[in-house]
Amino acid sequence: MMQSTIPASFWKLCMWLLTVLIMVSCEPLTGVNAEVFATDSFELLPVDSISIRVSTVRIDSIETGNEQRLLVGYQQDDLFGEIEASSFFQVGLDTILAIDASTSFFDSLTLSVTFDGYYNFDTSRMMELSVHQLTEAIDVDDGYFNTTSIELEPISLGTSQFLPKPQKRSTIEIRLSDQLGVQLFEMLQE
Repeated sequence: MMQSTIPASFWKLCMWLLTVLIMVSCEPLTGVNAEVFATDSFELLPVDSISIRVSTVRIDSIETGNEQRLLVGYQQDDLFGEIEASSFFQVGLDTILAIDASTSFFDSLTLSVTFDGYYNFDTSRMMELSVHQLTEAIDVDDGYFNTTSIELEPISLGTSQFLPKPQKRSTIEIRLSDQLGVQLFEMLQE
């Protein structure tokens, strides 16, 4: 081990000079609140009677519903955890449509979904969109919230895998069940 070559008396002298320097540099308090420290008796008293009211507000019921846009997707987020969006809608006709069975035949039933330019999160990965039939009716007079769930058939009517391109205004065609298509076709013939 290496011995220090600086004598102990040098360290004592440095400490003494530092103490004198600190004492000389102190000056009396002046200015705002200087009178608090002017008295000789300064007491510090602990206070334990303070209370803090804290509350957490969880906003978990946000009304949702937009007739112009369907939001679908899934994202695993570090802060929020799993984020999933599903859309529900009813298919209906504004006017009565009749099909002449003698000149018409059923070919296929498809659902066309067009991107409107809105997107969120990662669109560089393949997505799968699955269409299911609801087992309960949607009541348009009820408000639907982000916590609302609607029962649906477990078997899909059709699926489509695609790479989303929301900026290109592309359209996704999902071929739906022929059984459902024939059922709708027959209903329109009546």
